[in-house]
Amino acid sequence: RRLLRRAGAALAWSACAPLAAGQKAPAADPDGGLLIGGDELAGRLQDGAGALSLIDFRDPGAYLSGHLPGAVHLWHPEVTVERNGVPGLVAPPEAVAAALGARGVGVEAPVVVYGDTGGIWAARLFWVLAYHGHGQVRLLDGGFPRWQQQGRPLQLGGVTPDPVDFAAQVQPQWVVDAAWVLDHGADPDVVLVDARAPERYADGHIPGAVSRPWRDNVDWDTEQFRPADALRARFEAAGVVPEKTVISYCQTGVLSAQNLFVLRRLGYPDVRLYDGSFADWASDPDRPVATGDAP
Repeated sequence: RRLLRRAGAALAWSACAPLAAGQKAPAADPDGGLLIGGDELAGRLQDGAGALSLIDFRDPGAYLSGHLPGAVHLWHPEVTVERNGVPGLVAPPEAVAAALGARGVGVEAPVVVYGDTGGIWAARLFWVLAYHGHGQVRLLDGGFPRWQQQGRPLQLGGVTPDPVDFAAQVQPQWVVDAAWVLDHGADPDVVLVDARAPERYADGHIPGAVSRPWRDNVDWDTEQFRPADALRARFEAAGVVPEKTVISYCQTGVLSAQNLFVLRRLGYPDVRLYDGSFADWASDPDRPVATGDAP
């Protein structure tokens, strides 16, 4: 079953910088250099970690009750805004730069980000950092749950770093807007990937988008990502191949950031986030919406 209807929510899109013609995201490390394991990170922390910035991207209460040694805290509301009824949009560059600089995060020192819930929050911060010009960001595989599961050391209370200047340089090749999707969504060299649960996808999705729920990227016994070969196979089975421009979206740009991270880690060279995602798409009743299980 595949039906088309018009979107009809009382929301409006906020303008992120649209992708310039011909721009592509820089190539990722096909060997998985965007992910760091607990053993490697523990070794770096034991050695002093040098200029490494470690960011805990979880709820403040969770952070204060126990976090990785030396990790500074940052949370989603500090780097997002609501515009015209669309929630969770990336904040203006000056606000993001202020939040990161206050945590001692510069654009040149390497960063390790971790969170919980299958990496969705950490992946969102990965995208925020990349979008604002930071090119040395890795995610802790399994995040805080795996670190704790392995019995590794924790620190209580907060960490107050020395502030630095974060010189944000927006990289428009990491994001698209609704106008771009309307203009290019039917291009055979473009594939839209919906990260939401299958029932949300069936209830309404952007026409032509394939369903690849974010939860299937994770081994939930450890909250680590599934093996690279298995992840590659599940995306390629839906026609999500490295030769195409991949547009990742969900409801508000969080779940889709995890799909984006997975694909970038697999070496896909051109993966972009629709930051407004379906909340934005549905804000304009003239934009088409497909229902059912098929693209």
